[in-house]
Amino acid sequence: MTLSGQFSIDSKRFFTLLLIALVWTNLALNVRATALQVLSADQSWIMDNHRGLGTDYIAFWSAAYLARTSHPEDVYDNDKLLQEGHKKAIPSSDDVYAWFYPPILQMLMMPFSYLPYVLSWVTFDLFSLAFFLTVCWLIRPKGSSVLVPLSFGGVWYSLICGQNGLLSAAVLGSGLLLLKKGRISLGGMVMGVLIYKPQIALALPWAVVAQKKYYPAILTAGLMVAVLTALSVLALGTEVWVVFFVSSRRLADVLSIGQLPLSNMISTYSALWQAGLSPCLSLSFQVVCAAFAAISVFALWRQEKISFNDKAAALIMAVLLTSPHLFQYEFPIFALALMFLWLEGERRGWGVFEKATYFILYATLPLIPYYCDPVIFILMMLFLLWRSRRDATLATNANMVN
Repeated sequence: MTLSGQFSIDSKRFFTLLLIALVWTNLALNVRATALQVLSADQSWIMDNHRGLGTDYIAFWSAAYLARTSHPEDVYDNDKLLQEGHKKAIPSSDDVYAWFYPPILQMLMMPFSYLPYVLSWVTFDLFSLAFFLTVCWLIRPKGSSVLVPLSFGGVWYSLICGQNGLLSAAVLGSGLLLLKKGRISLGGMVMGVLIYKPQIALALPWAVVAQKKYYPAILTAGLMVAVLTALSVLALGTEVWVVFFVSSRRLADVLSIGQLPLSNMISTYSALWQAGLSPCLSLSFQVVCAAFAAISVFALWRQEKISFNDKAAALIMAVLLTSPHLFQYEFPIFALALMFLWLEGERRGWGVFEKATYFILYATLPLIPYYCDPVIFILMMLFLLWRSRRDATLATNANMVN
């Protein structure tokens, strides 16, 4: 064996061992940070950051509790939400976590309200995490496909604040896997469940309308939306829907005046506002960004020869580029894109610096200022467009030679 060959083998092994060490270190640091925050809670379940244990999950549990015990429509009244919901969860909590979701999610969360608040939070987190990691493993059936996402910082942020980012990522990933396996109708039905969080589903239609073979997914997604809506009416009544539509204007007002914590948001809208642009101009650029995402997804998904892994990654980038209302607890959705790109890299062979770039994004994305994230999403979309064009050119040249 030559010296250069020995060096090549040793350097490859060294790089692999380095990645393994970094993954385990990242996991240990995330577990430690989460444990310290949870253990900082006093006997009244208030953590040292003066927020209740589970943070945003207070709103989820309260919404489900109000739906089960009193008037579901009260969830859209902040005073009643605090007094009749939050105080039942954590009596010493005085923060209001406003509820903007449609009644469908309120209905889906009702089983969790039968448990005491803290136990409910832990159960919801474990269910969401197990679902998410299962989907990651199904994308790439290897043990590292569980370990790497589990050590991703964005996963732990979603867990500690009790948000549904893991659940949304798992539902989206399940739908994409079914589409990949040719289960078009079932995949559309699963994606229809995302109506509980409409901003996540805004980019999906541009993918399924790109080819006729995906048209059944449109019908089954619509059927699922209709079924969930009907079930929510049966479970909660019609008044809650009336109040929801009336209160929907409140979210637009909250966004326009910057009442939401912009520093915790990862959308183009929030990034540009923090950069000094007016809300109106920021929203205009958000619309342009969403249009770019829609056109890109449509262009990629209509091509038969493009790898489904690249198509899935592009759709996920479009999800992250479309909505102005997007927080850092949606990072698990980004992790799904990395899983599909990881699988694609193993399938076709890694490009120069490609593997290192993915790992750097995995390790640093939750740590860099959130207003930088839309730039990363756009660059990844441009990379996928460039690669699809390069593949098409190579295929054309190969056909000409033959």
